[in-house]
Amino acid sequence: MTDARLPLRKWTDPRLTGWLECIPNVSEGRDSVHLEAMEAVVRSVPGVYLLHRDTNADAHRTVFTWVGQAEAVAEAAFQLYRWTSEHLAMEEHHGAHPRQGAVDVCPLVPLGETPWSVATETAQKLAHRLATELDLGGWFYEKSATRPERTRLADFRRGGYESLPAKAVDPAWTPDFGSFSRWKKTGMTVVGARPLLVAYNFTLSPSLDLTDAQWIAAHIREPKGGMPGLRALGWYLDGYNRAQVSCNLTQTEDVSAKQVWDAVERLAVGRGGSVSGSEPIGLLPAHTLRDFSSPQEALGYLKLDHLAPFDPQERILENALNTLPLEAF
Repeated sequence: MTDARLPLRKWTDPRLTGWLECIPNVSEGRDSVHLEAMEAVVRSVPGVYLLHRDTNADAHRTVFTWVGQAEAVAEAAFQLYRWTSEHLAMEEHHGAHPRQGAVDVCPLVPLGETPWSVATETAQKLAHRLATELDLGGWFYEKSATRPERTRLADFRRGGYESLPAKAVDPAWTPDFGSFSRWKKTGMTVVGARPLLVAYNFTLSPSLDLTDAQWIAAHIREPKGGMPGLRALGWYLDGYNRAQVSCNLTQTEDVSAKQVWDAVERLAVGRGGSVSGSEPIGLLPAHTLRDFSSPQEALGYLKLDHLAPFDPQERILENALNTLPLEAF
């Protein structure tokens, strides 16, 4: 076996074959006791390596990132769903980020040379357990989608939690697994295998407001003739007292972090402002920073530390994977 202490070349390194990355988005970002409890639940599953936890109080949302063999990854996801179904109440949830469930979405990303079939089968097995053991309902998306109109996450989130009563009686929204029986407390969830995605927010200068952020988002997203696979929305975060353009880069081999920064900056300047800095959510794969000669150059250009410290050893996916113990392999 290749020495696992050698640096992993990329998240596609063959030594990760059989592994999945799991990035569930949970509708809780304010209660520190809840956040610590959820982290403990994930860490309690043998063979699971929690790489990062990204929390935002304004969004009222937390994004976890963990990796491991498929079976262990799915078990950690199931235990997180169990905990949230017992402790979180969607009737009381309000935040800036679109959402419809306590665990809003649970993506599974193949690592190494793991075939898509492993990720899709893991999603199906997880969903079956959610339905039969927890009585939770939801849909499959991306590579796991059961029909073309159920591919994009944005289509599920449109209308948010508040749209669920109408969806519950609409045949077009019949769940792929489970039912609407617990929607009031837990909401509904989305599960599926998907390619690598980067969530990346751009903070605008004080001279720009929510309307500006929404206008910029509309002009850079793919459906409006923007960049390939780029999804974007504008929002305002009271905690930062700033508007942001929140982006998902779904085709990371085609669109880099710098390209999106430059596009947002150009449009912001055109509206009398600028971009104050950028905020990746979760981990950044190294290839999204390919326009820079070093992480330090990327940090300076993209102003990655304008809201909080940015440590490349912790926040770049390959670096985080290199912290795994030898026995993990």
